[in-house]
Amino acid sequence: MHVAYSVQCNLLDFNVFNLLLGIEDEERLLRRTICRYTCLSITQCFTLISTQTKKRFPTTDHFIAAGLLMENEKHAMEDVIAGMGSINT
Repeated sequence: MHVAYSVQCNLLDFNVFNLLLGIEDEERLLRRTICRYTCLSITQCFTLISTQTKKRFPTTDHFIAAGLLMENEKHAMEDVIAGMGSINT
């Protein structure tokens, strides 16, 4: 599973870097953020199906420590999840 994860991220990185051209800081940050979000979403999916990944990332704080998520993004994600709870009731 680790090899498939690496191949998917590398292919995406390659496509993002080829499609989002530019050498300015804004373009560079956009490319890095897209790749980071992709790695985060793949890792979150793996935590649902892999006990080994769930042990590595038991909470969102572990995503922050690994550099996949920023503190402000964690708060935004928690706000969205909290808002979804009120929709379902």
